[in-house]
Amino acid sequence: MSQPSSAPAASHQDRPQVRTTLDRVPLGLLARVTDLSLEGLLRRRLLDLGFVLGAHVRPVRRSPLGDPTAYEVMGAVVALRRTEAAGIGVSYRDS
Repeated sequence: MSQPSSAPAASHQDRPQVRTTLDRVPLGLLARVTDLSLEGLLRRRLLDLGFVLGAHVRPVRRSPLGDPTAYEVMGAVVALRRTEAAGIGVSYRDS
């Protein structure tokens, strides 16, 4: 006697992947850096802070007025202004 097959539960891998910029990632969601479109000293500083390709980053807190936002990256918390975060391309799994 065969048992009815049940559909497998949706896994983390089944959720669609969203590509956007860091300033648009909802609080608490884990994203992965895919692109850094900034130049000069700001680019160098962000690379030094851990915003390198493939790094995981999570928005953890926004100021009361919405700018800046605190991001957790490489075990540290870094505050970035919206214009700075807009230059960091990321991808994350939609919930």
